Amino acid sequence: MIVRTQAELDAALAASESLIEIRSEPGVWLRVGDTKSSRVEARGSSRVVAWGSSRVEAEAVA
Repeated sequence: MIVRTQAELDAALAASESLIEIRSEPGVWLRVGDTKSSRVEARGSSRVVAWGSSRVEAEAVA
């Protein structure tokens, strides 16, 4: 499921979608609050902020 807004993301999480692709406009922040067992993949000029017991892995792309 592709989402572009916080409302669409919240609805996708409530529906227990197994794969959610976020395509928000530049500068639009979306918060993932349903963390059960989430995996995040960021591409392009995306920015990810993690806190608490979160873990972020990054790899350089040549």
